[in-house]
Amino acid sequence: MRFSKHIKGLPNETHVSTFGRAPQAHPWLPGSYAHQGWPCSYCCSPRQGPHTPGCINRTFGEVEQTFARRYRLTKTDEFSSVFGFRKAIRGKLLMLHYQPRAAGMTEARLGLVVGKKLLKRSVDRNRVKRIIREQFRFQRATLPACDLVVRLAVKPGPLDGQALASDFLALLDKLRRPRPRREE
Repeated sequence: MRFSKHIKGLPNETHVSTFGRAPQAHPWLPGSYAHQGWPCSYCCSPRQGPHTPGCINRTFGEVEQTFARRYRLTKTDEFSSVFGFRKAIRGKLLMLHYQPRAAGMTEARLGLVVGKKLLKRSVDRNRVKRIIREQFRFQRATLPACDLVVRLAVKPGPLDGQALASDFLALLDKLRRPRPRREE
């Protein structure tokens, strides 16, 4: 059976094109809704909710509403130096490790350690961190210039936010109080 018998009107396969379809225009239609290389703000709908344009740190009264980077311990070396200083205060649920900051530094900084051994679910670990950050944010102005690392010391039964907050505030009160020196 020859090829030309299957295609009517073609006596020979030499006249059949070996190429695929003819080139076509790009399938996108031009218009205001098409991608024109514009930034996303032009093609996306505006976000919902109240905004303060150009403002990242919002204040309410005297308390800043964010946990800015300058108030955090971020590097491994910063955490290790606080743990290496070997000063700690123990509470019912939390342990507060601290190290005074160098002269000229006036702000307290916070680092958090909540291990998987004590709280398996990330939701619970994040809740503990959120509660401690919130209390730190309200108390930061009254704290001495220290680097603080807070870690969960014992596995809490049912996770109680009020108990965590009160334990953290008690630790901060102990940190603020001057301790009498031991005589040797």
